[in-house]
Amino acid sequence: MKIELDDIRGLLPGIDEVVYFQTSGCSPKPQPVVDEVVRWLRFQASGPARPDVADRLAQIWEATRTQVARAIGAAPEEVALTENATVGINVVAHGIDWRPGDGIVRTGQS
Repeated sequence: MKIELDDIRGLLPGIDEVVYFQTSGCSPKPQPVVDEVVRWLRFQASGPARPDVADRLAQIWEATRTQVARAIGAAPEEVALTENATVGINVVAHGIDWRPGDGIVRTGQS
């Protein structure tokens, strides 16, 4: 099945007439993603401390880690799910035992 650009644009409300290049934490979400987030927030709001809710959320979290791991050829325990790329980068950066003389390679973009 070939997906056309118009098919993707149809899932992103509000960007019919623009090209959107910001793809980090502040980007439009496809309508199916918005719908699923709302569904899970309603489920969680039904009682996040209730064992049935907490257990189901933990099961979904672990299933997601497993799926991501399979997709990238890693073990689930090697995958960290964070709320955004900045948090993920900070987890890695703060987990390194930095020593004088260590450096970071990055693009010329600031």
